[in-house]
Amino acid sequence: MKKNMILVLCCFICQGCMQSPRDKAIQAIRDAGGKVIFAPGTDESTGNLGDKTVSMVMLNEIPVDDSILVHVSKLTEVTSLWIIGTEITDQGLTLLRDLQGLQSLYITNNQISDAGIQQLPQVNLVELTLGGTKITDESLKHFSNSSDLNTLNVGKTAVSDRGLQYVSQFKKLERLYLHETQITDEGMQQIQGLKNLKSLMLNETEITDSGLTALRNLDQLEELFLNETKITGAGLKNLERLTRLSKLILSETDITDADIKYLKELPALKRLYLDQTQLTDDGLSQIVDFPSLEMLDVSNNQITDAGLIYLLQNGKQWSSINLSGNQITDAGLSILGKSHIELTLDLSNTEVTDAGLKYLTSMNMLFGLSLNNCQISDQGVQTLMELPALKSIQLNGTDITDCSLEIIKTKSDMLVLYLDDTKLTDAGFSQLQGLTGLQILSLNNTAVTDASLKFFNKMTKLFELNLKQTAVSDAAVQKLLKKINKTEQICHINR
Repeated sequence: MKKNMILVLCCFICQGCMQSPRDKAIQAIRDAGGKVIFAPGTDESTGNLGDKTVSMVMLNEIPVDDSILVHVSKLTEVTSLWIIGTEITDQGLTLLRDLQGLQSLYITNNQISDAGIQQLPQVNLVELTLGGTKITDESLKHFSNSSDLNTLNVGKTAVSDRGLQYVSQFKKLERLYLHETQITDEGMQQIQGLKNLKSLMLNETEITDSGLTALRNLDQLEELFLNETKITGAGLKNLERLTRLSKLILSETDITDADIKYLKELPALKRLYLDQTQLTDDGLSQIVDFPSLEMLDVSNNQITDAGLIYLLQNGKQWSSINLSGNQITDAGLSILGKSHIELTLDLSNTEVTDAGLKYLTSMNMLFGLSLNNCQISDQGVQTLMELPALKSIQLNGTDITDCSLEIIKTKSDMLVLYLDDTKLTDAGFSQLQGLTGLQILSLNNTAVTDASLKFFNKMTKLFELNLKQTAVSDAAVQKLLKKINKTEQICHINR
């Protein structure tokens, strides 16, 4: 017996000795809550992991510092590296110099600056994201060799017009994100030569109508974000040649009913965002004539029940309508209830009550419904269960109790559930454990505690869990993450 124990102990010690530096590196990254993804077709169940090709490392929203990069540096063949929301510093990036095969680099929501970026290898990247960092124009210069760059995201940084001279050299760019940067109309002229652009994000910048002239010949553009800019209806005339434009965001601009006519010249427009503009029922009557429009956001405007009739004209096939923050009442629901198309509907911050929900029960293809901050109680939730296709519900700031969760648990195919700012407790959250297909669960500012997190262990498809302003501890969060992240699913927990 004693000999057998010694033999087992020796085997255990030998196994530890046989671990290669790469094996140890992979194990250390995973133990810290990170993700290590192997090349497609790799069988992880046989042989040493260290002998296999690693294609991606993800250090997303986990409490790691520069020391984790010692382990990442052992995996020199990595082609994709994600460093999001960590405590990694400029000094730590010096450990990545040997990652000469990098093709995709995502460094966001970190304290990284130009000094750190200068330590990275000057490789020919295809995707580069540096949003939410402390970089400036100098970091763009560092990547000037990336002639194959397809995607560039420097949103929420100090990048300015000067930096756009480097951006203009990336002729293969298809996606360019410049939101919340210091660019102006003058710098916009630098991007007019990027003929392959398909998506351009300029929101929350100083761009005006003059800057939009640079977009006239970008005829491959499919998505354009202009929210919270100084553009007006006059500037929209510059978009008339963009015949492939399918998504346009004009939220929080000075667009009025009179400006809608300029958008009729966009034949491919499918998704239009006009929230917090100056739109009324009259503007809504014009929008419904757009031939390809499927998704419409007119939240926080002056839309009334009377304007809702326009949404049902000509057999329009909507996929999503956002009417939140408008003057909509239960009477308006009697109009919307006549729709029989697959639809997601947002009625948050309106005067809708439990009584009005009965009008929606005939919408047998209603997929998603948002009723945040409406006068909805457990009685209303019971009515919602009569909607057979409903898979997404938002009930933030309503008067529901734990009884509602006992009702909702019967919808085993539920995908999205928002319950922020409610009086729900751990007793209610226990009812959710059977909803194993949930993809998004939001419990911000509720009484949820560590005790509830065990009920979410089997939610292996969960990719977003919101726990801001709750009593849930860091330890409980990390424990849950390790269990969920054992699958290929990547779960982001926001606290």
